[in-house]
Amino acid sequence: MSKKKTWIKIKRELIDPKHQTAIGEAIWLYHYFIDNADWETGVVSGYTDAQAATDLGIPKETVRRQRYRLQNAKYIDCTKSKHKQYIMIGKWTNPRKYDGIVINDPPDMGAYLEAIKSGNRWPLSKKEDVKSGNESGNESGNETIASVTTLPLISQNHISHIKEDSSSLSQDEWVQVLIAIKQDYYRGRHTAFDIYWGGTGFAGRQDGVFMVSCTKEQQAWLEDNGKKIAENVLIGVLGERVEVEFVLGE
Repeated sequence: MSKKKTWIKIKRELIDPKHQTAIGEAIWLYHYFIDNADWETGVVSGYTDAQAATDLGIPKETVRRQRYRLQNAKYIDCTKSKHKQYIMIGKWTNPRKYDGIVINDPPDMGAYLEAIKSGNRWPLSKKEDVKSGNESGNESGNETIASVTTLPLISQNHISHIKEDSSSLSQDEWVQVLIAIKQDYYRGRHTAFDIYWGGTGFAGRQDGVFMVSCTKEQQAWLEDNGKKIAENVLIGVLGERVEVEFVLGE
């Protein structure tokens, strides 16, 4: 991960003895997560223990042990792709804002992916009486990634000409790709991300080509500009280079 020349923001309550005991030596890894998190969502995309070990100058086994410690104590949650991980930081507040709104309480990466996949916002607005898959009851007025990223599931009946096989790309993996694209290519440009990627979804696989559904307005731009981006990110998710084709969804 690239090092940022910026301040990081931590809560003063972390100096409480109970947090000192719970976090212990993992405090520096925790700071590392904060430094690399997306400010809107509190999610670190494309994380590896090996890279963190290099950046922090400690053994990879130590990083892995510390990450488990933070996860078990519910300071973070994580999900794995084939070669990288996505880390969610608990009780996150956007350092750009001063409203004190807390999200990811408790941290639940599974619910995060499900919320985005189903087209909900993450977190849901206080103004909306809608429940997500996260049963924590946490609601927020913070406009984050999901306010500009709606990913409707595409029915295979809508794209019946595409034949899936047993190694087809899952919707969850495509969501991971979108998270990484937003993190690496569209930081601070949420409207642009929504225009070019917000309507895309997993469509299937045919003859080794991964199909991604999109709108008619998006297709030309994605074929010209998004194809290489998606294929590069998919290397990290799948562990192999694949060809991406954008097809129209109904």
